[in-house]
Amino acid sequence: MQSVLSQNFDDFEYIVIDGGSGDGTCNVIEKYSDRLAYWHSKPDRGLAHAFNQGIEHSKGKWLIFLNSDDFFVDASVLGKFATELGTRPDFDVVYGQIDIVSRETIPQYKGGPYGKPFKWWRFVVVNDVLPHPAAATNRALFERIGVFREDMSIALDHEFFLRAGPDMKIKFVPFLVASMRDGGMSKVNPGESFNHNHQARLAANVLSPRLSRLLYYYQVTRSMIGRLVRRQA
Repeated sequence: MQSVLSQNFDDFEYIVIDGGSGDGTCNVIEKYSDRLAYWHSKPDRGLAHAFNQGIEHSKGKWLIFLNSDDFFVDASVLGKFATELGTRPDFDVVYGQIDIVSRETIPQYKGGPYGKPFKWWRFVVVNDVLPHPAAATNRALFERIGVFREDMSIALDHEFFLRAGPDMKIKFVPFLVASMRDGGMSKVNPGESFNHNHQARLAANVLSPRLSRLLYYYQVTRSMIGRLVRRQA
C-alpha cells in the first residue's frame, strides 16, 4: 500500500479488495482508508472475483491490478505510465516489466526483469509473460470482451488477453514497474499452471484441442527434465 500511496503522481484512485482476511489486514487498510477511493473486506469467490469487484467499484479509464505480494518499484511508476498512456489513449494495454524478489521483510532480488515486446504467437505457444501488475488495461477492453473468468483461477489474466485476440492494440514500454514476491503457483506447481494455460487456450479457441494438449505435454515434460537436471547439478 505504501508503494502506491507514495507515488509522486496523484491523479489516480486506489481500490482495495480484501477477501475477508482475519490476520490484521483490515487494521492496515483502515490506517490508510482516508486515501482510498473504495475498500471492503468480505469473502469472495477467488482472485478473478476480487479483480472484477475492483473493476466494478472503479471509475478510471486505465486499470492496474496489484496483488498483495506485489509492489511498485519506486514513486515514479504512475507518472511514467501517465506519460505513455497520454500518447496512446485508444490502446487496449500498455505494459512494462516486473522482477521477482524474495519474501523476506527486506526482499532480495531473485530474477528479471521480465517483460518484452509483445508477439501474439509467442504469447499463445510459449506463454510469454504479459505481467498484469505491470500492465495498464483500458476499461474499454473489459467493456468489449467482458471481465475475468472466475473458473480460471491461475490463468485468469492469460485467458483474458487470449480472449482479446491478435488484434488487441498493445504496447510494451521498457521500464520496471513492479516487483513480485517469489513462490507463486506457477513455481510451486508448474504442472497445474501449464494445465490452466491449456484450459485458457481452449476457452479462447486460439489452438485446436489436439495441438493445445500436445503443447501442454511438451511444457510439462520440459519442466520436469529441467527440474531433474537442476537437482543433479
